[in-house]
This record gives sequence, C-alpha cells and structure tokens, in this order.
Amino acid sequence: MKKTIYSSVFLLAACGGGGGGSDNGSLTNTPQGTAAIAGLWDMSEDVSAGVRDEIYLSIASDGKGTLYDYAGDTYDEWGNCYWIDQGIDFVHVEKNTFKLAQENVEAYVSNNKLILKMKDTDDADDDGNTLETITVEMPKATNKKVADFKPECADSMASARALIPAKGKKPDAVLMAK
Repeated sequence: MKKTIYSSVFLLAACGGGGGGSDNGSLTNTPQGTAAIAGLWDMSEDVSAGVRDEIYLSIASDGKGTLYDYAGDTYDEWGNCYWIDQGIDFVHVEKNTFKLAQENVEAYVSNNKLILKMKDTDDADDDGNTLETITVEMPKATNKKVADFKPECADSMASARALIPAKGKKPDAVLMAK
C-alpha cells in the first residue's frame, strides 16, 4: 500500500508538472518555507519478502525536487543505474502548505522524517475512500548523498517499466511518466 501512495504522489507531480509559481503571483519558493523540508529523504520500501525498492527524494532549499530510483534493486531488476526525475517541486504557499503540481499538500519535518499529508482524490490506498487524507512518512537518508546516484539510466523510467513490470507490480501500472 505504501508503494501505491508514493506512486500517486509522484505521478501527480510528474504529470502535473511541478510547481513554480501561480497566476496571481502569491506562491513563491521562499527559502524559509522550502528550506524547512529540504534534504535527502529515503522512500525505499520492502515490497515483499526479499524484494526491496530503493528510491530517494532530494528537495533543495529552493523547493526543487528530484527523485532517484535505483533500477538494479530486487524490485526493478533493470540495471546498475538510477532513473532520475526532476520537476517534483514544492512551492511554498504558507506555513506547512506547499503546492505539489496542482495539489496542496501539508509537508513538514518531524523526528528526522519528512511528513506529507494530502487528499486521497485518486484512491491511492485502494480503500474506496477518495475523501480522506493520507499521510506519507519518509526518513532522512543518512547513508546516501546525491553524488551517489550515478550513473543515470539511459532508458527512461516510464519506458523501462512499461516494457517489464517490476516484481509485485500490476503490468499496466507505471510509477511515473513525463
């Protein structure tokens, strides 16, 4: 279920095109706002026994987000490289509210974890309730740094996953598409 929620968060960002401003000029990536959630966050998950999906989210102090998905883990089994997706940008609205693509999310750091709270409009947790709020927690990545995420995969994440579904993944599901 956690994997599905992460997928929905970043499918939203990838398809909606990250933030960057607003029509009325009131949204900005203020350093004090986005700097509060800046860091390298570990989204990795044990999908099933012996199957791990290794994913990291880097958020810069200006809110620019980049996703690093290791293609050679036991979940994807694609190759010794990283799918890198930029444009997962957080635009500070006010207090702990950020715009991610076209949706407002609550984001803050507590106990070395990035906490995201968002509306479950696409039923990411498959419980039939699209009116609830879902919470995603990502611990700070302490054993990695952005410089570790090399080399970049030659094939895009969307094309690779469309060809060979990862373990435990529905054949028609694609984590992200630009």
